[in-house]
Amino acid sequence: MEPIILPQFTHTSPEATIVRWLCEEGEYVRVGDELLEVLIDSETYTVVAETEGFLIDIYYHAGDAVSLDERIAAIYSAEEIQQDGVG
Repeated sequence: MEPIILPQFTHTSPEATIVRWLCEEGEYVRVGDELLEVLIDSETYTVVAETEGFLIDIYYHAGDAVSLDERIAAIYSAEEIQQDGVG
C-alpha cells in the first residue's frame, strides 16, 4: 500500500480544498496519471500518481478541506488486493 499524501504546493496556506477526483475509487492508475484537483489560495493544482496500482481508500471528497501533507487516499498493488482482500 502506498499512501497518497497531499503535497505542499505552496507555503502560504496550511490546507487545500478538494475540487474533484479525476479517477474513481477502484480504478487502476499509472505513474503520472492525474488523480485529483485541489484549490489552494484561489489556484487549482493537480495531484498525480507517484506509483502504479489500484486507487483504494479515498478518505476525502470534493468540497473537503484537507491539511497539506495529509493522507488522502491509498494505492494498492494487484498482489496486495489478492493477498489481503483490499477493496
